[in-house]
Amino acid sequence: MPSALIFGGSGRLAKFISERPVKKNYTVYSVIQREEHIPSLYKLGATPIIQSLEDLTVAELTKVIKLSLPDIVIFAAGVYKDPIFNCIIDRDTAIKVFDTIVEADCTKCIITISIINARNCSRLRPSWYNDKDQKVSDDL
Repeated sequence: MPSALIFGGSGRLAKFISERPVKKNYTVYSVIQREEHIPSLYKLGATPIIQSLEDLTVAELTKVIKLSLPDIVIFAAGVYKDPIFNCIIDRDTAIKVFDTIVEADCTKCIITISIINARNCSRLRPSWYNDKDQKVSDDL
């Protein structure tokens, strides 16, 4: 049976994305940080893996990869309320995850859902941005 591994699986977008591979009979593993999200993931048909991404070591990550042997990896983790954690999770941890996946040589597809500010900042701000959004964008 094919499998999918989702990092940041407790987020709304990750939960939405999880539904499709489950319906296509994939085994879906979802890496989350807090136990309180376990019931909602089981309800979706995903298998939760509790792991703090900010403290993730290469050895721990290798165990997660070997456990799931994912055909697809979806990196949807991010801490959008804190620009510092955005760099730690959205960039540094993603790089560590991708490097480990390359070493494991088991994944056919990698999808990353990245930082909220992935846009051309030299253009006018998007119409849906408010002043707070613009400040966060400027701080990144």
